[in-house]
Amino acid sequence: MADRQTVFALNTLIMTTRALADDLRDLAAALHADSELSVAERALMLELRRNGPRTVPELARARAISRQATQTTANPLLARGLLERLPNPRHRRSVRLGLTEAGVDLVRRAMRREGDLLAEMARDLEAPELQQATETLALVQQAVRREAPAENAAPSASAVTPPARAREAEA
Repeated sequence: MADRQTVFALNTLIMTTRALADDLRDLAAALHADSELSVAERALMLELRRNGPRTVPELARARAISRQATQTTANPLLARGLLERLPNPRHRRSVRLGLTEAGVDLVRRAMRREGDLLAEMARDLEAPELQQATETLALVQQAVRREAPAENAAPSASAVTPPARAREAEA
């Protein structure tokens, strides 16, 4: 059993992380307010950019949302020519979704906008502090997943390793 000070510190970290997640969601919405994409559409397209063509169930698992919600997000992107249906070599009837050239271009513009903002935010931060914070949050995430029921333990988009996030910011 952990001591009271550790439990208090963990609770404070979790509350701060929740507040940060809310702030990041609001910042992303404001940053992309004039974008052609909703936050959900952008997240789906970023997943495809990171990991290549995927089936709807694969996208749903990666983002920890339902297949129906994923399909509802994908349908307008398909209609607008930002996503395309691709053959699935593992299953004849289940297609994979991939980015079209227009989709890749739109994602690149969004990532460039985010990269500019991150560079501005990083002015007052130091890499070693951020690396330590990342390691600490990863430890907390592992502890949470140990305690989570197995049906809720699917990896999410937030489980991307820090080096992958750094590569995305550079792209």
